[in-house]
Amino acid sequence: MRDLANVIESEFQDSFEAHGARLAVSPVRISGLRTIGEGVALELIPRDPKTWEWWGDFESELEVRRRPRFSRAWRDVTSPSETENWLRSEAHRYLRHLQQGARTGQ
Repeated sequence: MRDLANVIESEFQDSFEAHGARLAVSPVRISGLRTIGEGVALELIPRDPKTWEWWGDFESELEVRRRPRFSRAWRDVTSPSETENWLRSEAHRYLRHLQQGARTGQ
């Protein structure tokens, strides 16, 4: 997952830098009542948070696999290619949002 995160971050680095932000992709743990999940989070980190009134539109998570509590039997929720496609799609959505003026303070 870390290799995919590095690829996506570097692929979009210049695009988001032009808007004063950095794209961050990181693994997440999702805890439910009966299941435990693992996934990936995608978010924008503003270079200067004081110039951004709100960036909650730029936080997304995708569950990649899950297992019942007290079990070791993981089940894939999304395939590696679906995960990669989702990350790229979300990054493009973030860019469109920024290009349409979603970022405030500029």
